[in-house]
Amino acid sequence: RGDSLLAYSFYGQGTRFLDARNPRDIRQVGYYRPDDANAFASYWHKGYVVIADFTRGIDIVTFASKTKTGGRSALPTVVAPPRRGPAPLAFRMAPQWANLCPVAPTSI
Repeated sequence: RGDSLLAYSFYGQGTRFLDARNPRDIRQVGYYRPDDANAFASYWHKGYVVIADFTRGIDIVTFASKTKTGGRSALPTVVAPPRRGPAPLAFRMAPQWANLCPVAPTSI
């Protein structure tokens, strides 16, 4: 979409909307998950999100929030809520997973 709001498909978990303005702290700010979801791709197109789904075909949705007057805003300014909980996890290389390359939080 051009403003660090990402739409990403997670197969049976549907499509997730992620606030990626801070790459060290990417947070989910919304989702679309029908009961029979098997989404594999999502694309922004002129304010809409086109979702390709193995089961459903194509879904076209908008990311909208309610306004103070009860109406809906088609392209809201999104601010993720403050994060609560533990600090990001640290990763260590495990010998049995030699082909993986974990990223240490300090190197991002």
